Amino acid sequence: WMKVDLQGDGAADGYMWAGMLEPVTASPSSPVILKDITALVTPAMAKAFCPDAGSLAINRNLPFVLAGLRAFTLGDRDMVAMALATIRCETAGFLPIDEGVSIYNTSVEPFDKYEPGTSAGAKLGNTAIGDG
Repeated sequence: WMKVDLQGDGAADGYMWAGMLEPVTASPSSPVILKDITALVTPAMAKAFCPDAGSLAINRNLPFVLAGLRAFTLGDRDMVAMALATIRCETAGFLPIDEGVSIYNTSVEPFDKYEPGTSAGAKLGNTAIGDG
């Protein structure tokens, strides 16, 4: 694990698995080409991000995560690392979870605070009934 500066202010803002980092070699005037690395991501790499997750859960779910990233052209190193880090924070077991109904997302009907016409729905881009 290495400290990383996410804000560009010289201060460490978080940690990242060192195996996902590489030196920057492009000059500022060079075009940035984001290389899809999803075919290179192994269950062992995912295990390094989520050490408490079982191998069975990683083996079952990692292909879906990587396919989803590829489907939206989000397979570059930064996005893969962000997806794996989010999985670690949200579900350290590398298992799908449902969002539970709570006072933060529901007034009357489940998840109605995310529906079109609500401030949260507008921020999320929800435009059709049921998007919430």
